[in-house]
Amino acid sequence: MQDQRARSPRDGRYAPTLGMNAPVAPNEGGTSADTTRIAAIATLTVMSLACWIVAHTATPIAPVVGTIGAITGIALGVISPLAGTILAVALVPFRGGSDAVPSSLAEFFRGAPLWGAVARLLFERVAASRRGESIGAPSRLMTIAAVAGALIAPLERITATAMHTFPAQGSDLDMLSIVGSQSLLFGAWIVSAHLPRKAVDQLLRAAAVVIAVALILSFAGWIGLKPVKFFIFDPKVFGRLASLGFPTPTAMGLAIALPLTAAVVFTRSRVLGVVLIAATGLAIVLTESRGPMIALLAIGLIAIPTIRIIRGVRVIGLLGALGLAGAALVFNRYGDRFDQLLAGSIPNLDSDLQRITSWRAGIETALAHPITGGGWFSLRYWNDGELGKANVNLSHNIILQGLSDGGFPLGIAAAIIVLGSVAVMIKHWRAIPISWRMAAITVVICGLWDMPQMRAFGALFAGLALGLASRPVEKSEALTS
Repeated sequence: MQDQRARSPRDGRYAPTLGMNAPVAPNEGGTSADTTRIAAIATLTVMSLACWIVAHTATPIAPVVGTIGAITGIALGVISPLAGTILAVALVPFRGGSDAVPSSLAEFFRGAPLWGAVARLLFERVAASRRGESIGAPSRLMTIAAVAGALIAPLERITATAMHTFPAQGSDLDMLSIVGSQSLLFGAWIVSAHLPRKAVDQLLRAAAVVIAVALILSFAGWIGLKPVKFFIFDPKVFGRLASLGFPTPTAMGLAIALPLTAAVVFTRSRVLGVVLIAATGLAIVLTESRGPMIALLAIGLIAIPTIRIIRGVRVIGLLGALGLAGAALVFNRYGDRFDQLLAGSIPNLDSDLQRITSWRAGIETALAHPITGGGWFSLRYWNDGELGKANVNLSHNIILQGLSDGGFPLGIAAAIIVLGSVAVMIKHWRAIPISWRMAAITVVICGLWDMPQMRAFGALFAGLALGLASRPVEKSEALTS
């Protein structure tokens, strides 16, 4: 059957509308191929979800079931990139299995469907290029950088073995863990930058539902409801909310997802939109993570000029939310030392100076090992003698982390994706939905002194946000949020 193609009126992207090449759900209506494909999508989705549930049981078969679930998830992504990505978004915020499942396998399992989507979308792009078809797609350089970054990141573990900072035993599983976290940022970028606009809208609607459920379970775990701990991570770590992976990754993932999901919810209900923003803000405050709080302040300030109809209540409400975020930031940062501020003295800023030390450590490690980097968690072994009892675990920067652990190849790949996405966003500023811009800006702010890619939740939404900012759009078209 000859493939019929229709041009999207929103972003100039071409998407197959008939045949098995369609990267999104086929047209309603009617061919036996469409029916078979829909049945396959439904079957694989149910199988993967069933495996995910069984993997949470403390039984000897849990690891095997988790492996089967990962394989079926990848197959789902190959058949339908949209369905695979939605499943990954649905699984990544939560645990990948019980303690009976190796943590590395559990980390990989959650994001596995996205890799099937990545493979299919890249195949479609290459095939279309060979056929000489004009498609809307991000720059080839950025796409190559994303593929390279996804492939290079797991090699950090091999480097660590060669440098004797990690034993050879367990390296395979550790590499799976990296594919399910650091590599996920690059994979998510590929997906959101290549999916047709209609599929992106469906993906963001699904993400809004997932984030709402994640917030409900997080608060339930925070107050001590034990049944929800079956699916979420430890709700509290050092008294901080950590239910979606760890305190700071939880906060970064929520902060990045907020503009994307709030824009979806507000189109249906302003009340629910306000509730979502308030709940997300509260969750971020409970994580006690400063970077995401600063990001909320920044995107709030960006949102003020977009209020076209000035209404006192709306303006006061927004300014009040910004004020609360600012107050939370101040108390989070200076809390028990607030009396020193009132007395006119400057509190100890050692933790901020430690970030500068982390940046220095990342740069020096990259210069010492420019090709391979220092390997997985290389900064744990940097200058311990100089620091005394103190230690540097991570570079606390989205690009420097790649440089230190993966050398210039990984660092450059990360820089191309982050800085390239920002450049495309600035170039097409008015043509990109404000919610997409706000999400990408949040990634940049968080990435200045932290690493969204180190845990799956932050990596996934950081990649999605940067990919959305990188989508090619026609200058004559102004997309609205």
